[in-house]
Amino acid sequence: MSRLQGKVALVTGAAAGFGEAIARLFVAEGAKVLLADLDGAKAQLLAEALGPAARAVACDVSRQADVQAAVAACVESFGTPDVVVNNAGTTHRNQSMLEVDESTFDRVFAVNVKSIFHMTRAVVPLMQARRSGCIVNIGSTAGIRPRPGLAWYNASKGAVNLLSKSMAAELGPDGIRVADNGARLEFRLFGRSDSPTSKKAVEYIKRYLADVGIAANVTLISEDALTEKIGQGEFDMFEWGWVVEPDPNYQLSTFTCARRSYEDGGSVLAGLSDSFYCNPEYDKLFAAQGSETDVAKRVEIVKQMQQILYDDWPYAITYYYDNLVAYRSDRFEGFIPQPDPNGSYLFQYGTWTYKNLKPVAAGAGQSGGPSPALVGGIVAAVAVLGGLAFLLLRRRRAGAADDRE
Repeated sequence: MSRLQGKVALVTGAAAGFGEAIARLFVAEGAKVLLADLDGAKAQLLAEALGPAARAVACDVSRQADVQAAVAACVESFGTPDVVVNNAGTTHRNQSMLEVDESTFDRVFAVNVKSIFHMTRAVVPLMQARRSGCIVNIGSTAGIRPRPGLAWYNASKGAVNLLSKSMAAELGPDGIRVADNGARLEFRLFGRSDSPTSKKAVEYIKRYLADVGIAANVTLISEDALTEKIGQGEFDMFEWGWVVEPDPNYQLSTFTCARRSYEDGGSVLAGLSDSFYCNPEYDKLFAAQGSETDVAKRVEIVKQMQQILYDDWPYAITYYYDNLVAYRSDRFEGFIPQPDPNGSYLFQYGTWTYKNLKPVAAGAGQSGGPSPALVGGIVAAVAVLGGLAFLLLRRRRAGAADDRE
């Protein structure tokens, strides 16, 4: 096994229990590990047993100086840690919350909570400097489902759980992942076997996620097979693309609650909302824009809907691609974009432009210069399924197969 080959880890409370098991597994997976423990002698024995990939230091995680020294020892021995496991912890005897004295209370919070404060200040600047890192704070079900007799310990682990989420939210943009359980993120990513662009896109997404330690297992299947999987929700991530509509009503409708998958005759069938997104406030605005006849007012409603989608993030856009559209202005006139202005000259619905085309009058438009190229935008997007932080690409299902992008 070598999933951590070339990685450096720092594990606190590493001389026994969970910490020892974590350290042994990390070394077996190819990592170099700094073992930090209050019992320095016991940590040293473990380091000797693990060989040159491990080094031990005595460390009281409740003391800032000890934590800083442990991080410094890790950097000196192996380099900046890629992974830090805040495993060290303590508790109090099972008893009434009123019987726990102040010194015991202080010790529980110093070891279980304040230690993370010390470690964060010591190691996060190093991770920020290279924009990568992973911090695992060992939590407990006691912080989720507290039981009597361990009130103050429960509270300390509840703090660890919330602190981990807060750290993840703040440090994520710096490329640092924070978790309270150490679970490895691994997702199924589906692409379209009949689309060269899709094949390239899923490989790009796979590499992008791998850079932050998330595994994406790519499977290429036909569009028909993927449609079936999407409708039944049998995916973690998938890639697709779509073109925009001249009028926003159709495109906006794909995000309404009614467009999710539905059951018919015992079978689950795909709707337009392949992200399974639903926001009642968005639905209200969708109904309002559909009945608003004042263009300016409708524009404002649509902007509110767009803001909701931006904030909720049911889709993550990978890129926009442009198609060049050229016409002979020296020979024809009357081209009208849809919508007008700034719309598409090529991907239109109806025959409005074609009915307005006419030859240029004799002697007009004969400058001899090149024909202008008019650029129309086509959108490609990736949709994200909420709940597991999933990536998906949105596609258009309306109409016959020939209408699809």
